[in-house]
Amino acid sequence: MHSTLYLALFTCVILPHVRVFAGNVVICMTVCNDRGVEAIVSIKSALLVSKPYNQYFFHIFTDESEGVRQSLAPLRTLSKETGETKLNNIFFYFHTLQQHSNLTYVRNFVETLRYEVPRLSVGRRYRCAMDKVVIPALFQKLIVVDTDTLWLEDPYNLMKQIDDFNSENTLGLAREVEGKIRAGWYHKRDQRGRPFYGLNGLNSGVVIYRIDKPDSYLEHMKDLLVRYKDNMPTVDQDLINAYAEKFPKQLHLLSCQWNRRHYSGCYSKQVAGIVHGTGRLFFKVSTNPTRKKQSRRNMEWPPRIRQSWVTRLPYLRAYQIVEAIPFHGL
Repeated sequence: MHSTLYLALFTCVILPHVRVFAGNVVICMTVCNDRGVEAIVSIKSALLVSKPYNQYFFHIFTDESEGVRQSLAPLRTLSKETGETKLNNIFFYFHTLQQHSNLTYVRNFVETLRYEVPRLSVGRRYRCAMDKVVIPALFQKLIVVDTDTLWLEDPYNLMKQIDDFNSENTLGLAREVEGKIRAGWYHKRDQRGRPFYGLNGLNSGVVIYRIDKPDSYLEHMKDLLVRYKDNMPTVDQDLINAYAEKFPKQLHLLSCQWNRRHYSGCYSKQVAGIVHGTGRLFFKVSTNPTRKKQSRRNMEWPPRIRQSWVTRLPYLRAYQIVEAIPFHGL
């Protein structure tokens, strides 16, 4: 009789207040220079497709510049010092790489970067890109995305792709260009001996990681950094390609739906996933006045983008819609 009473008490009184989450999603991004607005839109798109039964941990690495602080103010307002928000399953954490210099392998990598390749440790653009190389060493399982990404599917579905890793896999990326024809960035110019993976290389706009030996991972990255320090125009992407080319068994190829770009040749029937506005594609349709002004100054849409991207897919309009949604409306 007592057991029945306790069971009823637990079911009716205690259980409704207990939250059981199905899975954890760790999303990291680096935000520097004028990328704060893009980062906000990317995060909002992730929240719009998130599920209440999963937990989402956003780790944002910044250069602490005034512009970035202002653009990320809505996130800081939304989150408490503990990272918690008004939503029980959403957390925001803000970092600088210096905060993690107590880790020996992180400190060694940063020092090598400072002395061997000073231009990559001084310029904000380069420093932010190099942060993307170090971040995987701070978490065991994670997703690293560029700020110009638009989530069309629950991030948990991408996080689950790590479960498909074999015992040797440590990172997962999509190809730079799909298909069996040489195309894309790595065939536009002479690579001057810099290696890239496969026929057309890999794109580092979306990467999933499972790093079991962070010190070993960063040591290999440090060696590649020193070797190709004078030949890394895309910085983190070049390093990751060199890493995958040297350790191909550690690579898990992602479906192109998780990094769909206007030139990637992705004809997957899966429309959902992630749209990557590389080449500042989203930047050009931003409703933010400052970014519109800069957009006019930068470049017009090439005809190929206008035809193959804008006319076929409504993603650019989706970006504008997400950008216009205030955080308190989520």
